Amino acid sequence: MRRPITALAIGVLLVAAVLAGCGGHARQLQPPPLPGGAAFVGQAVCQTCHTDVAAQYHTNYHDGARYGGSTIDGPGHGFFNKPSPAANVITGYGGGCLPCHTTGFGEPSGWRSLDTTPQLVGIGCEECHGPGSNHAAHPSDDNIHRTPSAQACLDCHEPSYKILNGPVLPKNDASYAGTAPASVSSHHPQGVFLLGLQGFDMPDSPGPHSRVENKCVGCHLNPAPSSAHLDWDGPPSYDLDHDQGGLAPDTITCAPCHGGEQGAVNLFHAFEEETKGRLIALGGEDPADPGEPNPAANGGAIGAFAAAHGIVDWSTNPTPDDPNVKKLKAAIYCVKYIMADKSSGAHNPPFAEALLGKAEAMVGEGGDRLARRRTRPHP
Repeated sequence: MRRPITALAIGVLLVAAVLAGCGGHARQLQPPPLPGGAAFVGQAVCQTCHTDVAAQYHTNYHDGARYGGSTIDGPGHGFFNKPSPAANVITGYGGGCLPCHTTGFGEPSGWRSLDTTPQLVGIGCEECHGPGSNHAAHPSDDNIHRTPSAQACLDCHEPSYKILNGPVLPKNDASYAGTAPASVSSHHPQGVFLLGLQGFDMPDSPGPHSRVENKCVGCHLNPAPSSAHLDWDGPPSYDLDHDQGGLAPDTITCAPCHGGEQGAVNLFHAFEEETKGRLIALGGEDPADPGEPNPAANGGAIGAFAAAHGIVDWSTNPTPDDPNVKKLKAAIYCVKYIMADKSSGAHNPPFAEALLGKAEAMVGEGGDRLARRRTRPHP
């Protein structure tokens, strides 16, 4: 029987019909109700019994311990704590990072402050599984109050906490009028990228992967047996691993529409290499990691465009109304948006194509190569 999960279309699979009412497709997300009497207790309570899961989770990007840096409450109880107190994700940035770097933010018994709820610093177990007091008192599968959901992912994997609960506007020249070229960027944009939002002067473009059942969870936490995997080593695991490898896409989700799992893997890697090549052509190679795109996006065609138009100061914004400065910022934004998404464009291939095309048009990169690519048939 065919799995109910819709296509994980890693190739550029343009789908004619978009999500109904795409302007409001994400505004249906609402905070899940708390079960009666349950309260948040903190990760230290959870790992008292779940030591194996805690050990796995300490290798996960969502857990502060894997960074090897200091955390506010010790390993496993925080997130990466930058050396400068002002830049700390808990105490700095005017509190803007708190919603995504604490547990239970905005929920009854959830995060309140470093003084009153230090046990809820960081992304703990209960952020995905719900408040754990009932389960801790009477361990049972029946009183684990949540299963991981796309909503939990989409609340934070977007440039600003829960922006998907409201209108999400495109970026444009005005968005970066007061911004220096070097600081144009996006932050944790996987949710908006998947839904094709915030493209530079582009309409909403939900991708085929936005139709996968339960979105993020349907691909990244798929428990079904799989024989081929993306981007991690070792034998396949059929459990919901909590380590970093456990978040890699399980290609059984891709199989129905991509000629099987291995076909999906091959297609992803081909698309990844092509996207990487275009990013390098646009922004240059990473000086610290040759062969990879430059995260600063200040080389390649973008750097050449800046030099050709006398734009030498990237750290301030001395001529914000210069049309070439506007083009430069647009190109940088498109490149950094794709890189910040960290899927090489695979979350939304048509959207990635459009962003690359926009950047190439802004700085005159692409030409015949881009035209040839547009006419190449996709699998």
